[in-house]
Amino acid sequence: MNIGKILKSRRLELGYTLEEVAKLVGTSKQTIHRYETGIILNIPSDKIVALAKALQTTPAHIMGWEDQDDIYQYKNVIPVPPMKKIPLVGTIACGAPILAAENIECEVNMPENINADFALRCKGDSMIEAHIYDGDIVYIRKQPPTDFATAFSAGGRFLYYCFFSFACMRF
Repeated sequence: MNIGKILKSRRLELGYTLEEVAKLVGTSKQTIHRYETGIILNIPSDKIVALAKALQTTPAHIMGWEDQDDIYQYKNVIPVPPMKKIPLVGTIACGAPILAAENIECEVNMPENINADFALRCKGDSMIEAHIYDGDIVYIRKQPPTDFATAFSAGGRFLYYCFFSFACMRF
């Protein structure tokens, strides 16, 4: 497989657009398109390295020197997305009310595509049916105070319904 086909195949595998890859590499979408179609054959080495990082692979794979496709033939193998660090501020009880105190324990990795401000560790087993287990980490996004009931979100599943009213929170 040539370099252009490898680039396009990997980009589509990750679900990236030309614009997204161009932004990560620091070039234009037209240049990425020219790399993929073979119009530009002599890709600078610094761009090969940047493309490898953006496409979560190695320069050797892009150049066709090593084959990484074997691992991706299995449906349960998913590439690790780009990550960012957020603070883990404590533990939240699943099923029993607690006072949420902001005390940063450490920082945890979170995929960049998730919009959250901090994380909490779950304690208890009342959320097992929602696939939230004792010790799981959930991501929480800060929101302005409101006066209605809502549910904490954890990967598309609710964590716990709560009622927010200005400065207090009731579970």
